[in-house]
Amino acid sequence: MAASNKSVGLQITLAIFAMMAIIGWVAFYMQFRELADNKARFDKAGADKQVAENGARKSLDDIEAFKAAAGYNQPDVGADQQGAANTILGAITVDLAKVNADHGPLPTTTLAAAVQFLSQRVADLKSERDQFQTQVNSRNTDLAGLRGQYQTQVNQHQQARQSAERDLAQLRDTTKEQLDARQKQIEDLRRNLTDLQVEFDEATATWTSERKKYVADLSQLEVQVDDLRDKLKNATRQSFERPDGLVRWIDNTAGLVWINLGSQDRLRLRTTFSVYRKAHHGVARGAEDIKGQIEVTRIIDGHTSEARILDDDIYDPISKGDPVYTPLWSPGRTEMFAVIGQVDLDQDGVLDRDQFHDLIADAGAKLNHEVLDDGTRIRYEHFPDTWLDWNEGDPELDSDTKYLILADIPDPALAIREEDKIIRQAISAHLLAMRNEARRLGIEEIRLSDFLAHVGYKPQRRLYVPGLVDRPFNLKAGAASVGTNEVVGDRTAAGAVSGIYGRSKKLKPQSSAGTTSDLFRGGSLGGN
Repeated sequence: MAASNKSVGLQITLAIFAMMAIIGWVAFYMQFRELADNKARFDKAGADKQVAENGARKSLDDIEAFKAAAGYNQPDVGADQQGAANTILGAITVDLAKVNADHGPLPTTTLAAAVQFLSQRVADLKSERDQFQTQVNSRNTDLAGLRGQYQTQVNQHQQARQSAERDLAQLRDTTKEQLDARQKQIEDLRRNLTDLQVEFDEATATWTSERKKYVADLSQLEVQVDDLRDKLKNATRQSFERPDGLVRWIDNTAGLVWINLGSQDRLRLRTTFSVYRKAHHGVARGAEDIKGQIEVTRIIDGHTSEARILDDDIYDPISKGDPVYTPLWSPGRTEMFAVIGQVDLDQDGVLDRDQFHDLIADAGAKLNHEVLDDGTRIRYEHFPDTWLDWNEGDPELDSDTKYLILADIPDPALAIREEDKIIRQAISAHLLAMRNEARRLGIEEIRLSDFLAHVGYKPQRRLYVPGLVDRPFNLKAGAASVGTNEVVGDRTAAGAVSGIYGRSKKLKPQSSAGTTSDLFRGGSLGGN
């Protein structure tokens, strides 16, 4: 039993081992089968990986080839970085923008379009270059022709220059010989000139000494002649002038006279005459023989004119037969005068040069030379409208000049302003020159006051303006006389303003003392 139990247990054990062996083989088979499947899958996955790696490697190679061909070496393409500047796409975008800005506009913003656009631009530039090259070749051809022409001219000029240099060298040799000969002549002439200069200096010194002596003698003689002339004139008071006419008739009531001068004598309206006493000592000799002044107002016939009385002496009135004279007018002749100085006709402190011109022109006379108030000397071509400034060497006083009229000559020493002093010095210089001219020609000098007296001029201004001018006013008719035969003395007003009008307005006015001035002695007023 025991043996049978051992065999059953062994069988069971063997069965169990057999079952376990079968299960093990089945499990092993299954594991081997799964291992084979896994290996197959692994081999397939390895093959796929190799294919993927080959594709990726090819893509990388393509990318590197594109980068090398495109010239972009950025590490990333930049498809997922939105145009970053350190990527290939960002760099391409920047380059396209630059191309579009510099050469655009591009049709599309792609690299191929830019390449095509730039290729076309290069083709256009090549075409322009070819055109320019054609023009350059044409210009070079023209330039070559011009160079040939210029070279021909240069050769001609070169030959001419060489010929001129040869002529110049020959001329220099000839000129040197001539210069040497001239230099010898110059040296001889210089020696002669030195000798002559010494002789000339000696002669000049002698002449200068003699001239100074002659000038001194001449000045002394001129002074003596002028002094003797003045003494002779004062002693004889001789006048070579003759009366121009006579008073034919007089109407004292109307203040008119008629003289024996008219249209045939070529008398002009507004001509003024001085009226002389019948027993005169010569017309134009002095003012003491003048008894009145008249002015022509109407030409009646060939030898009759009417004139109004400008001024006369109530104690020696104008009468029939009185001679009349004016230096401004002569029958059939135009009188010429020269004047220098400040012209004040009525001594009122206001210059009357224009009025003086009218006085001269109204009588048909003329001025030939005049020194104006600014010190300028002028020479009249047509008095009084056309004149020229007088300069040294211009025509001087001539023998037709009747008088050199001396108006008021201002003293340069009394000038306050420098410009006034210069003007007065110029007037004094012209006065000296014109006096010398008059002395040489025998032209008589006459003061303006004496000239106006001879002319018969009567001052029109009688209004005394205090402070305007320091001169007395003749008030001869302002005082009564004792008798009809009384000799009228000096009744000249002092020109002073009454003290009543010079006192302060705050002071009370002075009252009259009730006495009459001595000027009104006797007479019709019956003073004390």
